[in-house]
Amino acid sequence: MVKIAQLHCKRLNDSINCTEFDCGVEPLNRFLAVRALTEMSQRLSVTTATSNGEGAVAGFYSISPTQIGKEFLSKNIGRGVPYETVPGMRIGRLAVHKDHQGNGTGAMLLRHALQKCLKMSEEFGGRVVVVDAKNDTAAAFYSRYGFKPIKDDPLVLVLKVSTLAKIETHSNS
Repeated sequence: MVKIAQLHCKRLNDSINCTEFDCGVEPLNRFLAVRALTEMSQRLSVTTATSNGEGAVAGFYSISPTQIGKEFLSKNIGRGVPYETVPGMRIGRLAVHKDHQGNGTGAMLLRHALQKCLKMSEEFGGRVVVVDAKNDTAAAFYSRYGFKPIKDDPLVLVLKVSTLAKIETHSNS
């Protein structure tokens, strides 16, 4: 088992071997091995991977800009937005290799992704972070970090960036 402090996050590139990655969810494995670099070249999303320093991918996440209809959000999230959609960032995929599950790697990746989303919001705007949970277990994971399901879909969850900013401010105090 690799200690979390030994993991390093890095923007995915073609020198990182993704073919051995196995999180137990085939669509996520296939995304990393086949689609992630293509989506980056098409400017659809950016994938960040973490490894143990020996080149093996321990986990990854992808982020892209997004928007979500106000009708799907609670009133406090959409309040004051003069548009029908609310801008944000989407953590479309987050996965941890089976050998690293249960040791905090997922939480570390999520924190890294959320810090990046906060910086993006400060630079370019964005009111929410949206995640697409693959199943109820993943949704429960995101819920532990303050994400709330949208109306009509318990597997799509949102976190208001202002809430994230407050959490970051308190953790840095």
